Amino acid sequence: MSDIQNNEFPIKPMEFFEAMDRVRRGWFQFMPNHSLKKSYFGILMFIRHICAKNPQQEGAKMTDLAHEMNQTTASISQKINALEQEGMVERLVSSTDRRVCYVRLSEKGTITVEQALQGFDKQVMKILGQLGPEKSVQLIGLLNDLADILQASSPSSTSQQPKGGCHF
Repeated sequence: MSDIQNNEFPIKPMEFFEAMDRVRRGWFQFMPNHSLKKSYFGILMFIRHICAKNPQQEGAKMTDLAHEMNQTTASISQKINALEQEGMVERLVSSTDRRVCYVRLSEKGTITVEQALQGFDKQVMKILGQLGPEKSVQLIGLLNDLADILQASSPSSTSQQPKGGCHF
């Protein structure tokens, strides 16, 4: 890592900030499925991922979801309540330990996730297609590099965040 003076570098800090802000705003507008909030899509995808990773479990533990998503259990619980009311997930109390609560996708949740994932894949491939294969590969590499740098430079750099994020 080199120390580059602001006057020597072709990009100014505000240009970086503005570009990141435009990406953030664009990402907030990006919807994997217009009938499903992006935060709910994320939770459903994490439930799907955790359940696939641990098929011997009755579902995804609430604490595992909170940890994987880097959120509080209370925050996850609120979203699970809403998803449960919509019939997307089911809560199960562990058959061996009544203190443990599992969540799994309902049939409706499974269908919704698969449809949303198809829409998500289609939208992402359209975006990457506009960039082309070479720039897409370069973009993913640069985003991963940036994420590593940001995580390493964070004062609360946590080792609990998995490198590379989720694996849907």
